Amino acid sequence: MLSRGRCQIPLAALYEVVRPPHSLALLPAIPRWMPGVVAWRGETIAVIDLDMYLSGSAIDSSAEGTLLIANHTNHASLPIGLLVPAIEQTPLFQPALVESPPEEQGTLDETTAWYLPSRAAFVKGVQAGALILDVPSLLADVVQQISLPPAS
Repeated sequence: MLSRGRCQIPLAALYEVVRPPHSLALLPAIPRWMPGVVAWRGETIAVIDLDMYLSGSAIDSSAEGTLLIANHTNHASLPIGLLVPAIEQTPLFQPALVESPPEEQGTLDETTAWYLPSRAAFVKGVQAGALILDVPSLLADVVQQISLPPAS
């Protein structure tokens, strides 16, 4: 559950769900949607504010929220933390009930089209009003963006 809408993340894409509190360490010259890094099982991992990454909306930058430790498919040794305000139980994924992403339907309503146009590639579809995220593609983009040198 994000501030502007709901998302579904496949359980297979997650290592662990970590409840607050989280002790984030801030880093210089990082994207706005990366509140910092956190220690997880003896490793330092990047933390991405999923709300800000998808919508671009500034939210409270505190470490409150649930941390979803996601598996980056192409770099299994590089888990990434997705910070979300809340999680909730979702309906069982049923491919027959999945609708096309809003931009493919030509209908952009506020319940499902609240994300940035540049993030549309990471939305596989919609089920019961929740965006179904393409986590491997999303994480590949995150890794690429945090690997780039800072803009001068």
